[in-house]
Amino acid sequence: MPIEWSVLVSAQAGYNTVTLPSPGVLVGVFHAAQYIAIQLDPSHQAIIPGRPTNASTPKPGKPYVPVVWQITANTFQFYSPIATGVVFYFGVPDSDAVPLSALVGVAQTVTLSNSGTSASPESTTVTFNFLGNARLIGALFNALDTVTGYSISFTTSPGYSLTFSADWTTSLAYDLSSVIPLADIPVAQQLSVSVSAASVPAGGSTSMVIVFYYRVI
Repeated sequence: MPIEWSVLVSAQAGYNTVTLPSPGVLVGVFHAAQYIAIQLDPSHQAIIPGRPTNASTPKPGKPYVPVVWQITANTFQFYSPIATGVVFYFGVPDSDAVPLSALVGVAQTVTLSNSGTSASPESTTVTFNFLGNARLIGALFNALDTVTGYSISFTTSPGYSLTFSADWTTSLAYDLSSVIPLADIPVAQQLSVSVSAASVPAGGSTSMVIVFYYRVI
């Protein structure tokens, strides 16, 4: 990827505005958050996953997510759940660059807490909101600490459900390889997702990021 220039942003938690010297083609994104969400239009965001904070094993490959997005204005906005540095690279896209339109999604950070005096399983239900007639095309789960044994499940249609149960504490997602492909699953405008952890430490908590990628038909 011939990179021509970049913009470094010291992002605050919440929405941030990026000011560019000129319009250009976004070809890569690096950040240290759980994820960032680039505002494509008033209704849709592209979710760029990050490296889980507990991951310690380096992963070969590019130290950024290769994307492609033609920006015609001098500003755009993105959301970050934490204060962090974000680098946006501009130039000529790589052959494996992913259009931001293919990364439209919704994301939440889910926390499970244990107020007891001994380790115990904990669970909760969270709701994801979608606009229009959405079809799920991918999912990403990134643990943010060393608690293992997560289970994530949701109903896909009457009588059918989908469950993912594994240890995601070593997942690295800079190149989007940790995104699980989903088979264009129809989803209502609200999707209830059950999240559980097999053992949360006494008086402690555990958190993970859940991302669903979708398209609107």
